[in-house]
Amino acid sequence: EKVAKKIETLTTGVVEKTQKEYNADVLGLGSYLHQEHYDSWKTIKNDWESGSHYFSKSNIRVNAKIIVRSIGTIMETQK
Repeated sequence: EKVAKKIETLTTGVVEKTQKEYNADVLGLGSYLHQEHYDSWKTIKNDWESGSHYFSKSNIRVNAKIIVRSIGTIMETQK
């Protein structure tokens, strides 16, 4: 749970920075909307990063789900 919360905190920080400082959808959320919610995307696509700036004004929630597949320590990285 602690790892999931840490990932959520870090990722939320990245999302907020891209929204507030860069006003750019570098995460590809517009592509997701285009693929999964095409009808909605058609109405907002011209204002996603410009115009009404829907990306910058969006409320984006991050939820991390962590699955531990094995435990142990990595002593050496693979080449």
